[in-house]
Amino acid sequence: MSQYYEAVLQLRNAREDIIDFIISETKARGVSIAKTKRHKNGIDIYLSSKNFAVSVGKKLAAKFGGSLKISTRLFGMSRTGERLYRVSVLYIASEYKEGDVVLADGKIIRVRNIGKFVCGLDLKKWKNTKVLAKGKKIEKLEKFKTQVSKNYPFLEVIHPKTYQSVKVENPKETKKSRVCVVILNERVYLAE
Repeated sequence: MSQYYEAVLQLRNAREDIIDFIISETKARGVSIAKTKRHKNGIDIYLSSKNFAVSVGKKLAAKFGGSLKISTRLFGMSRTGERLYRVSVLYIASEYKEGDVVLADGKIIRVRNIGKFVCGLDLKKWKNTKVLAKGKKIEKLEKFKTQVSKNYPFLEVIHPKTYQSVKVENPKETKKSRVCVVILNERVYLAE
């Protein structure tokens, strides 16, 4: 395996699904990985193509959300006097992923898609919504699996912390005996 590389893809807070995506992309495009270097909060992947590194960085930001920074630095000169550059692509993955429940702009959203926007289901209104992610404080809410205690006249569940039967703020008809909920300001919301 050659140690030559044109770009470094720096992944921070990367999950396994992100790393699997990069490996499948490199195989599909025939790009070789010169070496990898593990860090405390991520991994650096040295790639043989700077164009590929930039394009896969943009794909990561579009598919998984997060932030992307691209920089170049002069590496040397070719025999013909042409300047040679190496590219560094820093991708910092978002803290949330598809299926998570987040609080953004006062909305409780079950995430379906992440990119420039957080897209998903507004759990208070049971309608699709999207919120611009850049510059917004987005808080991931913890999901709890709990028991349905009552279906009529209002949906009630066993509160995961107090173990008391409480009314669900966003009721939806369900036949399940166990459901996922989130807690916000001591109120319980159905999260499925």
